[in-house]
This record gives sequence, structure tokens and C-alpha cells, in this order.
Amino acid sequence: MKKKLVFIVCFLLFFAFLLYVFFIVYNNNLGNNYYNKKDYKKAISYHQKSNNLLKNKYSQYNLGLDNYKLGNYEKAKNFFENIQGGNNKNFNQKLFFNLGNTFFYLGKKEQDINNKVKKWEKSLEYFAKSLAIQDDKKTQENYNYVKKKLDELKREKEESEKEIQEKNGEENKQKEKTSSGSQEKGKEEKGKISDTNNSGKSGNTRDFLTQEEEQYLEGYKEYLERNQKENQMYFNNSSEAQTDDIFESFFNNPFFDNSSLGGNEKDW
Repeated sequence: MKKKLVFIVCFLLFFAFLLYVFFIVYNNNLGNNYYNKKDYKKAISYHQKSNNLLKNKYSQYNLGLDNYKLGNYEKAKNFFENIQGGNNKNFNQKLFFNLGNTFFYLGKKEQDINNKVKKWEKSLEYFAKSLAIQDDKKTQENYNYVKKKLDELKREKEESEKEIQEKNGEENKQKEKTSSGSQEKGKEEKGKISDTNNSGKSGNTRDFLTQEEEQYLEGYKEYLERNQKENQMYFNNSSEAQTDDIFESFFNNPFFDNSSLGGNEKDW
């Protein structure tokens, strides 16, 4: 009885294992069929089910291919790079080939020229690894194409950097020239001010007066001239009158009537 029970348990476990393997293979094959039909979204769905049951390098590789075909290059890169290296040279050659393609398209989407260069250099590295395992015409063509694009990009980068340097150099020269001109102009203006101060002449004083101040000075000047004329007339009239009064008082003085001059006349 015990042997029978053990046999039944072992049979059930074996059946469960076979069923488990069956679903892994079944989902993987369905994914492959949809991949061949170019229905990559359904292919991902079934390959993901297979990967959930048993995560291995083949399921990871299939998911990488699905995402690559859908243009999800970052996800494809992650799946490919997560695969641990093995001794299967044929598998590794295909893996490196697809990594080379993936990094090329990642670089193509880059806006920054430096990041683009790095991605394409990485692409060449993987193509070179694939060619080192097995010489392949398609891989060699891809390598040559990426190499050509990378060389063109580097030339463009050098020319762009050279133009930027020349532009910056011209701008710096223009700034220095402008700064030098401003300093020279400042020195000339400073020299003119210094000469004026040293000579004691600052030009016409009215140049520094407002219109209101000029009108005030004109009015004050007229007032002074008018006042001067009035004082002059008064001084002339006053002087003549005072002179006549002095002589009149002098000759009408009683002292002269009894003086000796008057006594020299003969009294007949």
C-alpha cells in the first residue's frame, strides 16, 4: 500500500513537472509564431508568460527581440544585457549582433552629439565581438555602416567645436575692442575736464545755468544799470547845488564886510 502511494505521488509530481514544462514550451512557441507573423505585441505577451514560468537566457533573448522590433530599444538592451554569457558560440554571436543593432538605434535617437558618439562606439564593440566569434557578411556590413556614420559624426563634431571656438574668439576680440575704445574715450573726456580745471576757465558760465536763472540774472543786471544811472544823476545835481551854497555862504559872510580889505577903500 505504501509503495502504491509513493508511486502515485511520484507520478503526480512527474505529471505536474511535465505540465509545467509543457506550458513553458507552449507559451514560448506561441510567442515565436506571433513573432514570425510580425505581431510583436502578442509575441511579447506569450514570451513573457514563458519567462514568468522559467526565467532563462532564451526567454530573455526572445523578449529582447520582441521589444527591438517594436522600437523599445532601451528595454531590448536591458533584456539582452541581462543574459549571462555561456559556451554556446552560435547563441553569443547572435546576441552580440543584436546588441550592436540595438545600440546603433539608441544612438540614432540621441539628441546630444556626445551621447550619440558613445552609443555608436558601443555598437561597434558588439559587432566586433560578434565577428570575433564568427565571420558574418551581414554583421560586417552593419559594422562598416556604423563606422562610416560614426566617422562622419566625429568630423561634424570637430567642425562644430571649431566654429564655436572661432565664434567665441571673435566675440572676445570684439568685447576687448569695445572695452578698449570705452577706456580711451574715458581718458579723453577726463583729460578735457582736467585741462579746464587747471586753466581756471570753464567756458561760458551761462552754459551751466538754467533758463530761469539766466532770466533772473538779466533782470538783476538791468536793475543795477538803472540804479547806477539814477545815482549818477543824483550825485551830479547834488554836487552843483552844494558848490553854489558853499560859495554863496562864503561871500555873504559878515566877516568880510568888516575886514581890512573893505577898510582900504577911501572914504570921500
